[in-house]
Amino acid sequence: MTRSEALLPVSMLAELFELRATGELLWKARPAGHFASESSAKSWNSKHAGRPALIATERDGRAYGRINGMRFYAYRVIWAIATGSWPQYEIDHINGNPQDNRLENLRDVPHAHNQRNQAIRRDNTTGVPGVEAVRGGSKWRAYIRVDGRHKHLGQFDSKEQAADARRAALNEYRFHPNHGRKAA
Repeated sequence: MTRSEALLPVSMLAELFELRATGELLWKARPAGHFASESSAKSWNSKHAGRPALIATERDGRAYGRINGMRFYAYRVIWAIATGSWPQYEIDHINGNPQDNRLENLRDVPHAHNQRNQAIRRDNTTGVPGVEAVRGGSKWRAYIRVDGRHKHLGQFDSKEQAADARRAALNEYRFHPNHGRKAA
């Protein structure tokens, strides 16, 4: 739970937002008690009520916005509304698309598990995560990073053999089936 989340009760989110099955949040009309004056409430409601909420985006596509002056990520707010509590860990977008905030695409997992559902890196030259050519030779090396530790899986005569070793390690260490997909 972030510091901002600790200051905002989940029960208040239901007063502020309507959650659509598409993962979109809409601002609800807010009562005058949320504002310094009735005219402030009317002004805010005429501008925002019924409109999309938390829609600013970071470079990586994650949506965020401000609630009572504090910054919140849309996917964390969606999780809290749907489950009744703030996420305990990180929210992983299962399909790798940070703009897809449907509840079925979100999961609350520790950082190590979130890392086990990454797209292939853009600087990958082999097309297979964790497989690289050995310098100066015709061999291929396979490796995997588990819980922050680099594990060497061996050297192989072909890229396919190295890729097979890497796939076996993904299963052994229970990586998500989407790990290594092309970037969204």
